[in-house]
Amino acid sequence: MCVDCKQRFTTHETIDLSHLVVIKKSGKKERFSRVKLFSGIFWATHGVKLVNRQRTVDVITGGVEKEILGLKKKMVTSKEISEIVLRYLMKANVSVFLRFISYQKQLKTSRELKKEIQKYIN
Repeated sequence: MCVDCKQRFTTHETIDLSHLVVIKKSGKKERFSRVKLFSGIFWATHGVKLVNRQRTVDVITGGVEKEILGLKKKMVTSKEISEIVLRYLMKANVSVFLRFISYQKQLKTSRELKKEIQKYIN
């Protein structure tokens, strides 16, 4: 409680992954960005009817961050992050999963899509 105004305030703790370096496909290294992770997942939900899109994406983003933190690494590849995101999306919403996987894996044919989906079903 604030001593001056007598109002109550809450704090929201978030995972700090600012120490983490992400190695991109090109080999370029950059600091982990929660904003980039969130926006990638948010983009995949575009056009999909979700009860609370913002909240759903925030929960998925938080789960992915927890799993990344659990890896206890200083460097992680963008592919590793993508795989974690895909596992969460498969559980959350199949339409979002399909959109994300086809974009991330740059799939061109339905045959390629089926092959990738099999990896997550088994």
